[in-house]
Amino acid sequence: MESPMNVPLLQASGIGKMVKEAMRFKYVPDETAAQLKLILNLWKELAASYGVELQSQKSEAATLGGDWIQRAKQDQEDLEQVERCQSWRELFAYLKQREEDR
Repeated sequence: MESPMNVPLLQASGIGKMVKEAMRFKYVPDETAAQLKLILNLWKELAASYGVELQSQKSEAATLGGDWIQRAKQDQEDLEQVERCQSWRELFAYLKQREEDR
């Protein structure tokens, strides 16, 4: 199951800093630490694709394929559109149109 992530949510939640801190714990298994590192790198790529300046790093996101960034951008656009909906009818109409466009 995939959950959409967006830059405002990353910034407001501070989840990236928490994940980075969690990776430093000695009792975190290597496999878990590797997964956390991949997630962090994906979030950094997402932020960078929206113009957020980051420290340069080697990205592991390329292993997931080039369409990950496109899907993340679409998720971002969807979330922004949903936030603009003033009623459930607007939301329904948007979601219906979005599904038809797929």
